[in-house]
Amino acid sequence: MQTATALGTLLKDFDLGNPGGDTEEDTAARGMRYMGEKGFKTKGEFSHKTNKKAVIDEENGEKEAELTGGELVFNPDQTGKMEGFIKKGDEKGLLKFMKDLLSKPQFQD
Repeated sequence: MQTATALGTLLKDFDLGNPGGDTEEDTAARGMRYMGEKGFKTKGEFSHKTNKKAVIDEENGEKEAELTGGELVFNPDQTGKMEGFIKKGDEKGLLKFMKDLLSKPQFQD
């Protein structure tokens, strides 16, 4: 969860503009992932050997994180809601929130 929080924080202000198209369907059709504010799931197989991914700071070129396929990245709002449900001990609320969140297009293969 700390990794997801850190990555969400890193991506919060990252502006991809319009990475795929004018609509979510256009973007999905091009195989793009929704980034930053919406969170996302990385593409491809889960393997740090054959499917390396990285989060790069565009200002200084520094690699800030390494990922691989099939990993989920949550934004700070999503993470905050999850942490709130956990803090309250609201398992049903957390499960419903996660079920709804993970059904969104940016978390689909």
